Amino acid sequence: MNNLEYRLGKDAVAQLRKERPQAEITDLIDTLIELDAIAGIGVVKVTFSTKLEPPVVVEIRNPCMTENTGAAKSYLFSWWAGALTALLNRQLDPKEGIYEKEKDIISCRLVPRA
Repeated sequence: MNNLEYRLGKDAVAQLRKERPQAEITDLIDTLIELDAIAGIGVVKVTFSTKLEPPVVVEIRNPCMTENTGAAKSYLFSWWAGALTALLNRQLDPKEGIYEKEKDIISCRLVPRA
């Protein structure tokens, strides 16, 4: 699941770059967020520490699933790790998935691959 979703995220960015070669990274991320909402994944927020540098935090409000380990974590966050790897030209991996039941938000840090 991890490898498949990771590749699909990278493929999505490649297609977007082909369609919009002059688009800024932030515009492409906004488009990816819209695609997740349309797909029913949830409402996504992507946060960078500074100047688009990892670690990156991906939060999903009202997620389609609430598990933060195994296949569910891979389904929700490996796609984003692949997409942001393609956008930032740095290998990222999902770490530390957390589900906050009272807020109905699942989040994960994407960190540089060791």
